[in-house]
Amino acid sequence: QHRYAQIAGHGFRILAEAMEKDLPYEIKCPSLLVCGTKDHAGSCIRYNRAWHRKTKIPLKWIEGAGHNSNTDKPEKINSLIEEFLSNISWQAMQS
Repeated sequence: QHRYAQIAGHGFRILAEAMEKDLPYEIKCPSLLVCGTKDHAGSCIRYNRAWHRKTKIPLKWIEGAGHNSNTDKPEKINSLIEEFLSNISWQAMQS
């Protein structure tokens, strides 16, 4: 528990410092946000909702998944990745 607290504390400090800087962090490539509906790590659900509203990056909810959606629901995650990559390929062909 002590080691976990050290690691978690470090992660929260990094996040707090990044938020204080309030940098634009603009993503200029095709992107997809993925979040488990049961993700209780930090404020992931709240941050993903806000990021989606602000940037219009698509947000896909993984029903019943926690913070590690890819291990909780691998079939769903793989399907979303395949769909995302397929759409990128299609858009590239249209350009």
